[in-house]
Amino acid sequence: MRVHHFWMLFWHWHWQNLAKKDGKRGLNGRAWLHLYWGDPDLRGQGCKLTCLGIQWVLLRKQHSVGVSLDVGGGDGDRDVVFSLRIPYFGVYLSAKDVWPRRWEFYNPGQKYPSSRELSVTWHNQALWIALWRDPDEGYGRGGPSFWKDARSGQRHIVIHPLDILLGRTRCETERLDAQSAEVELPEGRYPVQVVIERRTWTRPRWPWSRKVRISADVRSDQGLPIPGKGESSWDIGDDAYFSIGTPAASVAEAVRYAAEKVRERRERYASADWVPAGK
Repeated sequence: MRVHHFWMLFWHWHWQNLAKKDGKRGLNGRAWLHLYWGDPDLRGQGCKLTCLGIQWVLLRKQHSVGVSLDVGGGDGDRDVVFSLRIPYFGVYLSAKDVWPRRWEFYNPGQKYPSSRELSVTWHNQALWIALWRDPDEGYGRGGPSFWKDARSGQRHIVIHPLDILLGRTRCETERLDAQSAEVELPEGRYPVQVVIERRTWTRPRWPWSRKVRISADVRSDQGLPIPGKGESSWDIGDDAYFSIGTPAASVAEAVRYAAEKVRERRERYASADWVPAGK
């Protein structure tokens, strides 16, 4: 890492190409510029000013379209983050620990500071507007008024144009079948209950809009054994699936889907030969 300087201002930078990591098309990368007042290599001499970051996502679909400003987040509750997303272009800018302490935000009755969000975005067929709200907490409907608390539901507005024009989507669920079956795994057979349902979505002011989906839920009272992920202290031991949702339309297809999912989980986090203890 090479450190540059001009008088007492020192800096170094590095970047990462994320396009190679995720294997998707387009350009995706990020870079950081670390700024110091004084030489950071001399103990007690260098004072870190901030870290400026940028991430670019080009020539690929964005998760949303809009513009956002977040203030007061991060580990030190002093970061500022700005983002702009349009189709096939997204840029994210950040500055770490730059928001003054005297301007920190506090919600009523809370001891520690919180952040604020100002944004207008479009995703999931809806317009989402945040008016200087707390992005981490909220009252939903009701709660305090707009001016009294940043967690007020009045600061978070969601507009669904299709719901306004055609009416809210209604979903009707019909049970088609429910049968007992068995899921066959290397160590033996496990009794399960397979429930097949049909869901139909319609809109009251658009009778031609009709979406139908059939799915099956494989339920096990004793559980279908799987290994823990082993990523944390609480998931080292054995685990189990007690319900597996499937896109199947028949009992036989649902049972095969559930068995395959269990085998994939075992192979991913243990081995293809893994079986629960005592089997």
